[in-house]
Amino acid sequence: MVDPLCLRCSLEEEFMMHTLVSYIKVQTFWFSSPLGLCIDVERFTDFQEWLASCIRSAKEEVKTMILSLHWAI
Repeated sequence: MVDPLCLRCSLEEEFMMHTLVSYIKVQTFWFSSPLGLCIDVERFTDFQEWLASCIRSAKEEVKTMILSLHWAI
């Protein structure tokens, strides 16, 4: 049986939102990026919802940076 917990923190299940957004070290990554994003992990539980919220009204260069940063993670 495969352990569903995150291999890095062993605190949460390893799913897309945790891996790309809510994992504490990834939150630090987002905050220290040129975007300076402070992630409200209580507000979003779904990665697609969070991503849509980020890019909904963002300028084109910000959208590109968000997608590039996800690739870097």
